[in-house]
Amino acid sequence: MPIRPLLLTAALILAPTLHADDSTALQQAADARNQANYAQARALYDTLAAAGNARAEARLGQMQLAGELGRKDDTAALIHIRKAAEAGDGIGQYLLGSAYQRGNGVEKDPATAQKWFTAAAKTLAQAATHNDAEAQFILAILYLNGQGVGKDDAQSRQWLEKAAENGYASAQNLLGNTLLADNAQENKRAAVNWLKKAAAQGHSVAQNTLGDLYKNGRGVIANPATATEWYRQAFESSSKAAAQGAVMAQVQLAEHYYYGTGTDVDRDKAREWYQKAAAQGSDKAKQALQTLNP
Repeated sequence: MPIRPLLLTAALILAPTLHADDSTALQQAADARNQANYAQARALYDTLAAAGNARAEARLGQMQLAGELGRKDDTAALIHIRKAAEAGDGIGQYLLGSAYQRGNGVEKDPATAQKWFTAAAKTLAQAATHNDAEAQFILAILYLNGQGVGKDDAQSRQWLEKAAENGYASAQNLLGNTLLADNAQENKRAAVNWLKKAAAQGHSVAQNTLGDLYKNGRGVIANPATATEWYRQAFESSSKAAAQGAVMAQVQLAEHYYYGTGTDVDRDKAREWYQKAAAQGSDKAKQALQTLNP
């Protein structure tokens, strides 16, 4: 449905107020989600959303987009995301902009996407200055891609570093990978440190990257035993999330079985998990299946 100007204006000027109890419950839900305890996270978010908490609405939308509530559902996700965005939640505004940009649950509409990215940038900038790590991370992404703000690599890096320093695992993972792209040895050492911080929070991509680094001796001294341990942790993290419907985790788990990282090589199981992810719309899984099924 078209976005009404009045609602867009409200999204630009209204900032949700979180009570202390809400903040505690949101953190509990986030912790449960990070550990792939999706049912527990959903129960907490449902309770908060029913009481009018916009951030909880955004989280429910995120979980449905990721397949974490059993199956990826763009249409159902958009209902939660729109509620959050129109209530002035910066995460919801960013997600709604992304939906219009990609055509997830709505027709692609670059102009409407840009309006919501602009709203998100303004809302998140306020939260970022108050040390909201997730706001800092998404603001970094907006500056990196020029969404709702002018593209600015320096600003993006500044906010990414702040988010990583404030403990946001996805920021730590992205910063680690950004530093890995630099050939300076000191940056590679810093990259490994950031990846370890993300991995310690259960970030499966960081865990897998550390396995690669220790296997190949990149930024660290090669250590097959340490590589195996990181791959094992990544496999376990992906397995738990994939079993509950998380699309990216299903792709990651398929790759573990395909390459034999953290588990034995099993091309049949790799195909099975690629098929599950492909059925939920994963382009990467579809491409992998073309290789497995020439």
